[in-house]
Amino acid sequence: MILRKMADAIAAQSWFTVVLEVLIVVVGIFIGLQVDDWNKTRQDRVRETEYLQRIEVELEQDIAAFEDGLVIAGQRREYAQLILTGLDDPETVRREPTAYIRSLVMAGFTYFPIVSNHTFEEIKSAGELGIIEDVELRIAITEYYQRVRQYGQWSYLRELNQSEYLKRQAGILTAEQFQAFWISSSGHGRDFSEEEAETAYQNMLSRPAFIEWLPITLAFLNEADEFQRDFKENAEKLRENIAANLGMDSTGHGE
Repeated sequence: MILRKMADAIAAQSWFTVVLEVLIVVVGIFIGLQVDDWNKTRQDRVRETEYLQRIEVELEQDIAAFEDGLVIAGQRREYAQLILTGLDDPETVRREPTAYIRSLVMAGFTYFPIVSNHTFEEIKSAGELGIIEDVELRIAITEYYQRVRQYGQWSYLRELNQSEYLKRQAGILTAEQFQAFWISSSGHGRDFSEEEAETAYQNMLSRPAFIEWLPITLAFLNEADEFQRDFKENAEKLRENIAANLGMDSTGHGE
């Protein structure tokens, strides 16, 4: 219709009409592009909100996991410290025979929780990191997950510590004593006598390679505690930043 009017106007040399029709076409195209841009921006903001809400939920899961990990790391540090204390004070072994044998079983294991990064990986795979408008928040999210990935690259050292601990520990406890802690649903197993603890203690003293490894084990446990505290603090700070970006307070309520 517009093209026919323009053709008629040109034929009639009505240049004002031609210009007017061209302007109508240009303005129409401009408005159409603006509407498309507004729609895309609105859709981007909706997706950004959904992404940030999901990351916030995953951070809450991470924080809970780090809290559990700190409890576990603290327990295992106490186990390692009890073994070391027993070297200088054998009465410790006789006073706490069950705790001593439990320590020999459990002290060598380190734990670092699995971080929930599903949403971040989804955003990366879709090439949509730029959808997070707040540049500082985008950088903070990226750095958080990069640090987690970098720390994960050193997991082989934790595995080395555990395997070395188990190898050097072999023969200190009987198979039944060792297994008692794994078959119990409570994780504590049966109680042990003073005589059993004394025998385990003497067996340990005859294995200097195990004793030499104890400070290394304790260092790994201290490192696990330190890193989990650091990651927990970072996760809490990042969660607060996301909550602020979403217009929520740290408890999840609107401002």
